[in-house]
This record gives sequence, structure tokens and C-alpha cells, in this order.
Amino acid sequence: MKLVLDTNVIHGDFLLHGPRITKLCSAAPSLGYEVLIPEVVCDEMVNQYRKKLLQNMSGYSAVVKMTDEVRTGTKSSFEKDIFINKSVDDYKPVLQSRLHELGIHIIPYPSVDAKRLVSKDLLLKKPFREVKEETIGLCDAMIWESIKSICVRPTALIEDPQIEFLCANTKDFAISINTLHPDLVSELKEAGYLENCVELISDIDEFFKKKIDAELEELNGIKNALLKTGKYNRFDIAEEASKILNEDFMEENLLESDFDSGNYVHLSGYCEDPTIRYVNEPKIKEIEVRRLADQTVLIEAKTIVLVEMDYFVYAADYYLIDDDKQPAILDDNWNDHYYWVEGTVEVTTALTFRTTAKVGKVLSQDAEITDVEL
Repeated sequence: MKLVLDTNVIHGDFLLHGPRITKLCSAAPSLGYEVLIPEVVCDEMVNQYRKKLLQNMSGYSAVVKMTDEVRTGTKSSFEKDIFINKSVDDYKPVLQSRLHELGIHIIPYPSVDAKRLVSKDLLLKKPFREVKEETIGLCDAMIWESIKSICVRPTALIEDPQIEFLCANTKDFAISINTLHPDLVSELKEAGYLENCVELISDIDEFFKKKIDAELEELNGIKNALLKTGKYNRFDIAEEASKILNEDFMEENLLESDFDSGNYVHLSGYCEDPTIRYVNEPKIKEIEVRRLADQTVLIEAKTIVLVEMDYFVYAADYYLIDDDKQPAILDDNWNDHYYWVEGTVEVTTALTFRTTAKVGKVLSQDAEITDVEL
């Protein structure tokens, strides 16, 4: 799900350190949200910063001029406009860096049909509106065009919304709370999108309470249940892990050899001609749960599997192995050069399960070996 922010959601939070934006961006990866901001909103933020500086400059300018004259004995050369412009230029990369840090992607200015935009202005089609006999709304119109530029035409007659537009201003985009204005809905339909393609969220506090907080609580509930009991709904993580991390998996992955050198990828060089004898039940060590954009649930687990195996070690190499890691010798007279030994290998794996929204069914799964201790 794409989540687009309007300027009023972050108004005055020039460094984007406020609790609302930091909470949203930290939760977004777990909830399957891609947070975006139109480039025009970035420009509005820069302009707000300029206005804030101007509001506070009169007193500052007077102090600087006075202290400069006291310090130098001459008239101050402080130039307000130069100071403002430099401060704004310094702010722009700071804003860009913070957006990148938060994982917020910028929607660039879209190509716009100027004649169509002027027609909307003249006819007062949303988001244009008249204030004291003057039409306003160009920046809002560019925000809307930016949103339309990331819409995708439907592949079915009925689909869930693609974009949630967070905008606390109901005057420009809404007909009522959380309801997109009919002018804008008509535009979506005329452009070939479903009328529910964009969902307006104007009650921001309610959005955080009922969606962000509630979904985080649900995901934490799934994680805690899996850590405590190993089960949630019809999903049994130990059972699913055992289906994957079996002898066939270990034969194919643990005993994998490099195509060029012929050496084993995961096993030490002294281990030759290994045979897997038994694979123990996997132990779940860590679990992370997050929701994907299509509302399915991704469960990631770190597991430890003890694999019992026998193999051959060159006799001279055997005594170079650390005492606490030496395998047990099954036959020290296999031939003149090799010992036949047995040992237990600790295999760390990363498991990934993609399930239905309510974690009732596994849709896909993946596993890879991340570490091996022989």
C-alpha cells in the first residue's frame, strides 16, 4: 500500500523528528506501507521554513547589527536577504537527507496538461477554490497530479485502494471527513482508474489509532504467540519448519559444493565425503512478523538445526583441529591416510513464510543456510 503525505501532516516539523512522522516511518516496513511525498510538498516545506525565518528575523537582525557595531566600532554589514537565502539553501539538503533516512520516497513533479489545469482553475474544480474572489490551489493541484501519476490501472473490476492519501485539510480534497471530493473521484474514473483507487484519510489521529496502532498490535500478537506457543491460528511454525529443514534440504544445501573448486560451500576443507545420518528437529530462535503491501503476512524466523553426520578426515589434519571441535573417531584405521569420523553440525537457517492475511494458510516459503559450525 502506498501512503502519500500532504504538507499539513508534517506542517512546522522542519527536521521531521516529530512523534507522528517517526512513528509512521518506523512502522511502515512492518505494515507493508511505502511512504511517499510529492516533490511539491518538499518545496512547500522549504517555503514554510523561509517564512518562519522571516517571521523571526526582525529581532535577530537588530541584535546582530548592534553586537557587530559594538565589536567592530563600525556599522554592521549584516544583510538579511543574504542570510535568509543561505539558510534556506542549507536547509534543502538537510530535508532531503532526513527523508532518505526515514525511507520516504519523493514523487517527482509530473508532466501536466496546462490547458486542462487552467480549465479546472476557471471552473473551480477541486482542489481549486475561491477565496476573496481569487482562485487558489495550484500547489494542491500539483499534489493531486503527483498522486495520479503513481496510480495503476486495474486488472479486475473490484480492487482494494492502491493509495492512502493523508491530508488533514478537508477544504481542498474532501467533501466530508475521509471522503474524497466527487470532482477528484470523477478524474480518477476518466483516467481509467477505479473510483476507490485513492482513499482519503483526513482524520489523521483516528488513522493512527485504528490502523497503525491496531495493526502493530496485531502483528506483535502474532509474534508473541509464535514465540510463546509456536502457533497462531492454523499456522504451526515448528511443524512448517520441520517440513522444510529435513534430510533432503540438508543433502542439497549443507552438502552443496562450489562449481569451480569442487569444495563444499558450508563445510570445512578437512571434511571429505560427508554423509548425513540424522537431522534433528529445528529450534526457533528469533521471529519477525510484518505485513506486505498485498496485506499478506511475512514471517521470518532464525532457526538452529543439529545435523549428525559422518565423514573422512586426512589423518594428519585431524590433529590440527581444535580439541573441543574434534569429531569422534569411528575408525582410525580406515586406510593408511584417513580416519572415518562422526560429528554434529550446528546449522543456522533463515526461514521465510508468506501467509494469508489472518495467518491461516502458507502461500509460499523459502529457506537458506546462513551459518554452519562444524
